[in-house]
Amino acid sequence: MLLEEIEPDHPNYSMLSAINEAGEKAKNLTGQLLAFGRKQVLDTRIVNLNTVISEFQHMLKRLIGEDIKVETSLSPEIGNLKADVAQIEQVLLNLAVNAGMQCPMEGY
Repeated sequence: MLLEEIEPDHPNYSMLSAINEAGEKAKNLTGQLLAFGRKQVLDTRIVNLNTVISEFQHMLKRLIGEDIKVETSLSPEIGNLKADVAQIEQVLLNLAVNAGMQCPMEGY
């Protein structure tokens, strides 16, 4: 809530942003652990895959660091689908982590 009330050039903005990102990571990790233990009920809803990917791409870039380049190719014709957004994000994160482990050269 504080991030919404202050400007990006405020001295505390980057610290609050980091705290917010850490909270999001913790939330996602908890969800992944619950899903792994099969104790989580799927939260399926109608979503646009392009929107899910675009929104997660910003967090993904921060999670994987600057040494891995993230590129997406979204389709304007793609329809909506019924899915659990957390599971789609987990797949994207796994792909990015695996890509980072497979590429020994920086900048790729």
